[in-house]
Amino acid sequence: MKYFPLTVLDNFFPDIEYVTNLSKKIEYQDLGSTPFPGKISIDIEEVDKDLSDWVVRKVMNIFWDMSIADYCIGSTVDFQKIEPSHFNYGLIHHETIPKCAVVIYLNDDCDKDSGTSFYKLKKEHEYYDENCLEYQKYIDVTTSFHGGVKPDNYNEIVENHQNKFEEVMRVQPKQNRMILYSPEVWHAQTTYGSKTRHTLRCFLHTISVLNDNREIMPPLLR
Repeated sequence: MKYFPLTVLDNFFPDIEYVTNLSKKIEYQDLGSTPFPGKISIDIEEVDKDLSDWVVRKVMNIFWDMSIADYCIGSTVDFQKIEPSHFNYGLIHHETIPKCAVVIYLNDDCDKDSGTSFYKLKKEHEYYDENCLEYQKYIDVTTSFHGGVKPDNYNEIVENHQNKFEEVMRVQPKQNRMILYSPEVWHAQTTYGSKTRHTLRCFLHTISVLNDNREIMPPLLR
């Protein structure tokens, strides 16, 4: 179920310099064996809860009037930094657990085409998903690669995966630009660019109205 439409909003933060400075000082987790590249920071809530709460409220206010009800929101807010790679394309993926994903570009000198692309499966591959053996092989080799071990068949498996998709939308990066989307949509960093890519990420996992204990979501996209 794709709950959230692709949304782009410029000038997200009133003080982008404060946020970028925090992204450079915060503690990042070590690179690990994950299917995604780069390093993730600790949750921003641990060092600046006001900022973390502000981000979630602003995202929520795009769709709901936060003043008319009390909400219980399950969310995570963190920073991500990704180094350039000689494999100069993002790895196409999707997620099924968060219901809303937000990325805010922080670089003040973004490379063209180092933003985010969205994809659809080609007609002849429309039944390709996480239950396919090919997809599991792709997850295995990319997880090993990001953990520091490049399998011998890495290039072949990744190329086979990437060739099953066609790009349908590309958002160019710009400092303080937010993109919001349903994580179920296939997506990837368009290219790695030539410099470290800094972003803030926000994921909404659950949203409930407290006074009647019901979970809410935007209307389903048909």
